[in-house]
Amino acid sequence: MPLETQFYIGFYNKKLFAKAGIKSVPTDWNQLYAACTALKKIGVTPFTYGNGGQALGAEFYPWYDMSYMMIGNYSVNQWKGLYNGSIKWTAPANVTALANWAKLKTMGCTNPDVLTKTNNIQDFETGKAAMLMDGTWDTLQYTKVMGSNVAAFVPPFSVKPIHGVVQYPGDGISVMSYSQHKADDMKFLAFMTTPQAAAIINAAGLIPDIKGTTTSNPVNQQMLNFVTKQHMAVYPMLDNVTQINVVNAGSTELPTVLSGQSSPSAALSKMAQVLNAYPASQRGSQYAG
Repeated sequence: MPLETQFYIGFYNKKLFAKAGIKSVPTDWNQLYAACTALKKIGVTPFTYGNGGQALGAEFYPWYDMSYMMIGNYSVNQWKGLYNGSIKWTAPANVTALANWAKLKTMGCTNPDVLTKTNNIQDFETGKAAMLMDGTWDTLQYTKVMGSNVAAFVPPFSVKPIHGVVQYPGDGISVMSYSQHKADDMKFLAFMTTPQAAAIINAAGLIPDIKGTTTSNPVNQQMLNFVTKQHMAVYPMLDNVTQINVVNAGSTELPTVLSGQSSPSAALSKMAQVLNAYPASQRGSQYAG
């Protein structure tokens, strides 16, 4: 069972947005570009990237961004097409999405060292940068340092107003088949579904993965509200529902698009080649790794 629910999400500095005259959070690429232009005028980095805050390693991880680019292009059900190949990774909409993403750097919306910057989180926390991509695992850190000045936003990586948000179970706990205390283990799992357990998870700055549960952290609650009050479509983490070798290829190729070292078509073609190398049994209607 999941310990908590997680979001891939954007965070922004409310004071910097206000200082730049940004009245509302951007919801599509053009609005994001306009916000970047306004933020540059006040002398801050609009969108900071780097390898800080990466939950899965010490390298830049592109799948937070890629998840939202594919939300911008497809419905939840259509994502199955990326898995089975009926929607090509090299589809024109995907090439366009990556080109729009790369434009963030070419127009000066990001720091120049997007793949190697190690203190991107510190730049965000100290007001040197206005936005960054991250996840719920860092919410508590931001609210501790920035207080009410930090808020969440749905990354607007879409030509139309973004309509979905990434929410997916996070860490998991289970009873192992070789456990010598299965009865006690099951009692613990049952406890983890109670309000008392939810309070412990909440106190750690995480979002309990129990239906109807709220959280005392206002930024985490804002994320829940995207679903419960704004009725955004809930999407999984794209890297969790894509073949592992394709994910690995994307982790290598996609960052080079943002850094300007390769073209969207070239990166997507390499991902498509990896997908096509899978047997049909791993490109079917059911996820098989």
